[in-house]
Amino acid sequence: MEPAVSPFERAVSRVRLSAPTIPIVSGRTGRPLTDAEATDPHWWAAQLRDTVRFADAVQHVLAEPRQQLPGSWSGPHSSQP
Repeated sequence: MEPAVSPFERAVSRVRLSAPTIPIVSGRTGRPLTDAEATDPHWWAAQLRDTVRFADAVQHVLAEPRQQLPGSWSGPHSSQP
């Protein structure tokens, strides 16, 4: 992935990034995405080479009593009543 990091960072730097409006748990860190991370092209590029911390992210979500996992809610696009 290393050859893709710099071109990806340049591409992301041309996009207007903004802080999330809903809570997002990062698969890169396993914790909530900060506003600074969300708006930093270098942060997004670095995730191309970082280890995925999916289990840590899921554990974080499950530890928060009001959090929901994608696909765990009912609504117009789910198969739940």
